[in-house]
Amino acid sequence: MQYNVTYRDKDKGIQVIVQYKDQYGKWRQKTKQGFKKKSIAKLYADKIIEELKENYKYNDDFNQAPIKDLKELYLNHIKVQKEFNTYTSINDAFKRFNLDDIIIKDLKRIDIQNAVDNMVSKFSPGTISQTLEIFKTFLNWASITFEVKIPSLKGINVPKSKKTLKKALEPVEVIRLLKIYETKKDYSLNYYIAVLLAVKAGLRAGEICGLMWSDIDFKNQTITISRQLKRRKEDGKYVFGDLKSKNSYRIIPMSTFLSNELQQIKKDYPTNIDNRLISIAATVTLTVNLDLQLKKGFGVTLHELRHTFATNLIANNIDFKTAATILGHDVKETMETYSHVTDAMMDNAKKIINNL
Repeated sequence: MQYNVTYRDKDKGIQVIVQYKDQYGKWRQKTKQGFKKKSIAKLYADKIIEELKENYKYNDDFNQAPIKDLKELYLNHIKVQKEFNTYTSINDAFKRFNLDDIIIKDLKRIDIQNAVDNMVSKFSPGTISQTLEIFKTFLNWASITFEVKIPSLKGINVPKSKKTLKKALEPVEVIRLLKIYETKKDYSLNYYIAVLLAVKAGLRAGEICGLMWSDIDFKNQTITISRQLKRRKEDGKYVFGDLKSKNSYRIIPMSTFLSNELQQIKKDYPTNIDNRLISIAATVTLTVNLDLQLKKGFGVTLHELRHTFATNLIANNIDFKTAATILGHDVKETMETYSHVTDAMMDNAKKIINNL
């Protein structure tokens, strides 16, 4: 293991800097200051070096490492590379799929099957499938990164999930929904704006929370989607950040109805101090509270209002490429998600052909 230690005077004390090369060959450092004596600073440096060496104990042969140690390395990698929510979902999956004490070289297909079977009574088929996929990805990473031997993952039996379509509201239900929230907007303006943007523009919750008035072009009736409110991976705090994917960056058309509603809101209510359309500080606050209301009144979630908008696009003969652009999807994802709409369109085509 490569490392070096530096001591220097700083702020009327001694600062210690431990520089080291991590498992991936990148130089990193740990620092601490405020030590009154160099001998105390050295004790701290020695402790850090011992911890680092412990992490490197499998350098010669990671096949001897227990799965829990490789998981820890993988999670450290994910924390640096991925978004906070991705890290959290992987960490949660690892807790459900516990094979921690097995040495990686001793891991067998039956161990993975047993872990799947142990989840059957506790989790849905969808959750089990997702957990297994995350574990497979982790094993593949370990195989490539540390050249460990992993068992064949083919043929693991997972309970079948019944595919349920997201619900889309009928046009008359959308009218009733907007009427209810419009009449309550004096004391729940945030929720009215969120419902409006989801069902009439197909925006995601994070995009709604990140939207600013400068993103609304009333003259050309467009909305620019260029940021979202998301959790920062370093500490989990909500900040403005990058969108879900490159397709998520988009300029979308705005209906006259939506444009008029937003103009009226901007005229009637004071502008948020940071120029945002809504003042909710955390995306989860918006989704949890609104989902409870929407489930009770309409049997849908906020995300299913976006689904309602998308369904209406396809059902009204907007081509898949254009719909994908508006939604911030790729074309394949849009076609797979809204295949049920094309079934309805096909039924309608049959009726038309029947009458020719």
